Amino acid sequence: RGGPYYMISRALGPEIGASVGLMYWLAITMLAVLECLGAVESLVMAMPSIEFAFHMQAIGSGFLLGLALTVWGGINVVTKLGMLFALVVFFTIFSFYFGLLTAPHHDVDGDNGWITGLSSKTFWDNMGPHYSPGNNFGAMLSLFYPCFTGILSGANRADVLKDPPKHIKRGTFAAIIFSFLMYSSLFLLWGSVADSRYLKGEVLQGASG
Repeated sequence: RGGPYYMISRALGPEIGASVGLMYWLAITMLAVLECLGAVESLVMAMPSIEFAFHMQAIGSGFLLGLALTVWGGINVVTKLGMLFALVVFFTIFSFYFGLLTAPHHDVDGDNGWITGLSSKTFWDNMGPHYSPGNNFGAMLSLFYPCFTGILSGANRADVLKDPPKHIKRGTFAAIIFSFLMYSSLFLLWGSVADSRYLKGEVLQGASG
């Protein structure tokens, strides 16, 4: 047995555990849907040829069905697939860093003057806030916050841990620190390789308009 609901309900009582567990279930459900849609967007960007009418709904439903079947198989299935998921995640992280660190340098008169490659000048030009109309710090924080939703994975696997009290605490703190350092470094690198207007998509929108 394990998971946030199980621990909260045993520590604070079934009433609080049920209310927190319901909100946690709703949040995880909505997160799964959003991440499936995000995966479809990334897939279409990489392979535009697969785009068709209602492709978001069709491909996203397929991804969601795959997730549902995996969860239906139980925590043992999820744990066994953990190595595969870990390899995919590490390859993705490596691709991000490799692409940013090797971003080509383009002159203003070149093919893409918005991409500068790693540049201290670009970094300091992008250092200040460049909020688009209608956005603010709170909106940006709402994008950054979901990066830490995976820190409860240790709690979800409490039944397979050798020493849950010790390992959950250490694993949760390690996940928070690792996630913060990784995402912060990626944001800083993104701000060092291209103009803020290009990073926000305003250049592409203007060109398409």
